[in-house]
Amino acid sequence: ADDSFYKLPKAYLYFEFRNPLGNVDPIHFNMNTLYIKLVKDSLTEVVYPAQLGGLQYELSAVNYGIQLTLYGYNHKIKELLDTIIDRMVNIKMNAQQFENIKERVKRALQNFRRDVPYEMAQFGVTYLTAEHQWNKDELLSCIDGKFSKTKKSRKILD
Repeated sequence: ADDSFYKLPKAYLYFEFRNPLGNVDPIHFNMNTLYIKLVKDSLTEVVYPAQLGGLQYELSAVNYGIQLTLYGYNHKIKELLDTIIDRMVNIKMNAQQFENIKERVKRALQNFRRDVPYEMAQFGVTYLTAEHQWNKDELLSCIDGKFSKTKKSRKILD
């Protein structure tokens, strides 16, 4: 579709990667969150030129799995999509990168009570109304769990 003001070709792509295990327990929820953060971290340098060229993406861990949204000028959106999907499938990282991302997620969970009140209220409403939602203490209690077996079985480490 064309942009109605500037008459530029724009596209908006939305994908859901559904996984019933993504929210089955706090450990799996944390693993899904860590995976998304690792993929996004690995894409930072690759995606920067595309962002300068008017393309954007959002990759999120959600209760049902993973959500990917791409939007911007459609002439290069397929290349960006291919790059993101390739990175999602073939992600490589070392143990230090994994530990750094895990530590950032852990700090965010620990700092939740310092967030602004409206964000805490939003989470509280979601926690009370969602069928499966883990509170921050439950997520924090298992963030230091043993992920090494999973990491090795998925072959994501160098």
